[in-house]
This record gives sequence, C-alpha cells and structure tokens, in this order.
Amino acid sequence: EVYGRHPHPTTYLTYLPCSLELMMPAVYFTYTGRDGDIAPHDVTHVRVHKSVKVIPAHAFNGYPNLEELDCDVGVEKVEAWALSQCPSLRRVIMPGVRVVEEHHALYECEALTVVECGKLEI
Repeated sequence: EVYGRHPHPTTYLTYLPCSLELMMPAVYFTYTGRDGDIAPHDVTHVRVHKSVKVIPAHAFNGYPNLEELDCDVGVEKVEAWALSQCPSLRRVIMPGVRVVEEHHALYECEALTVVECGKLEI
C-alpha cells in the first residue's frame, strides 16, 4: 500500500460552516455637536464629546448600523427623536443624563439591551 493515495479516484470534500467572528476593536466617531458635525450614516460606534451638553433632536435618527452610543458625563439631556429608528443600537451609556424627552427619544431601537444613565428627573 502506498501512503497518501486514496484507494478510490473520487475525492470528497466536506465544507463545514464557519462562524468565526474577528474581534476587531471598534472605531468610534467623536460627536462634538458643532455646526455641521454630522456622523457618517454608516457609523457603528459614537462617543459624545465632553463639550456636548444636549444631544439634539434627530441627531442620530435613522442610523441603521449604529450599535453603541457612549456619552461623556457632561451630557445632561437627550432630545426627542435623537436616537430613534436605530435598529442595531444595543448600548447607550449616558452617565450624566438627567432628562430624556419623552417623545420617541429611543423609538424603534429593537436591539437595545443596555441603557445606563444618571439620575433621571421625572
């Protein structure tokens, strides 16, 4: 018998599904809130700069790939529709936020599982 030779001329290959997910560090867009500062529509991670006190209405409305928003402790308020219709949004970290406007601030964020905020005023 010769090693390395298959007794039958047909070669069978088996393909196994591979679900290897590469663990790449997230690339964050820094939102400063200055005039004309708009995040790219395909952004996945956002850090809100310490100079920002309010996340304005519609700031991230309809961002389909946004997964995480991380606010500096200086952010105190999230206005209406600021983070609405972000279906991939999973985490919102906003330790200094005291006011979240009721009108759809986090509307239609189906993947949202973690929201950390300061002491909210009611």
